[in-house]
Amino acid sequence: MAMACDMLGKAVSDFSRPAQAWVFQKPIGEDPGTSDKDTVLKMIDDSDAGQAEVKAIALRIWDLAPKMESAVEAKDDALAQQIMNDAKKPHDEFIARCSKESDWGSKSSIVSLRGTLDSKPGDYSVPSAPASAPTSSAAPTSSKAPKPFTPTKLGTTVKLGEPVSLEFTYQGQKGQAEFTVTGVRTATSDDLKSISEEARAKAKTFVFVEATAKYPKDFDVTKMSSMASPTDLYPRYEVAATDGSTGSHLTVIGSFKPCEDDKSSGLEVKFCSAYGFAAPDAKVSEVRMIEANSEGPKSDGPLFIWKK
Repeated sequence: MAMACDMLGKAVSDFSRPAQAWVFQKPIGEDPGTSDKDTVLKMIDDSDAGQAEVKAIALRIWDLAPKMESAVEAKDDALAQQIMNDAKKPHDEFIARCSKESDWGSKSSIVSLRGTLDSKPGDYSVPSAPASAPTSSAAPTSSKAPKPFTPTKLGTTVKLGEPVSLEFTYQGQKGQAEFTVTGVRTATSDDLKSISEEARAKAKTFVFVEATAKYPKDFDVTKMSSMASPTDLYPRYEVAATDGSTGSHLTVIGSFKPCEDDKSSGLEVKFCSAYGFAAPDAKVSEVRMIEANSEGPKSDGPLFIWKK
């Protein structure tokens, strides 16, 4: 079943080409796939209820792909926006159904592509294609290429709210992100209502560390499908207080509305982690990122430090 999800993910990929072209105001790229739609459909077992269900969803996405391409080529922004809105439901259904398969390999890339549907032209800055200067007998040609990605040196300390350029790895693929710890807020009594009394008894002060990750400003969108995305980050921190103590990470099973990650947009991901301190009036002094995800980057000390 997971293999069927991977194969039928081509529908999402096919829709994403004109969708990304519209969002990033780029020409529609060539299909990098090795299998066309008909070839994929022939490999699906219609007698299997699960595969048939995912196939039906994929066909709805495929039906929208040429319509999106036509809207982009016609420069009809209103129609393109309507098609993007129409595409959200089948994309969400595809992700929800295939997420039931624990070995669905292309989940992160599909979720990332789904994030494009929440964007529109102007939401995201991307590098321009190299452009040649006008030529004449007296002036040589010149070109300006996009700036290469330069990761922030590991161990760097910045102020809370300032971004770092993070290079990471997920399932063997390199990824790039602009990562920012945006704030630290103290939990209220209402925030803690859903936490067990046992958990609350272990700490007197609870704080929420909030962060965002998004593609770098000069990210080459043509590489999006072949690289890890910000949704593949799972940051872990060491949170220090002014009295020298460090907070204990609070693990909540199930939904915790006051502090949840939001990966619904693959372009900008929001993270939230809860920590508890023994002191009733603990004040956070700095947040140290100790892990971006389980694969790297690796460092003997904190990857980055955000000071208040």
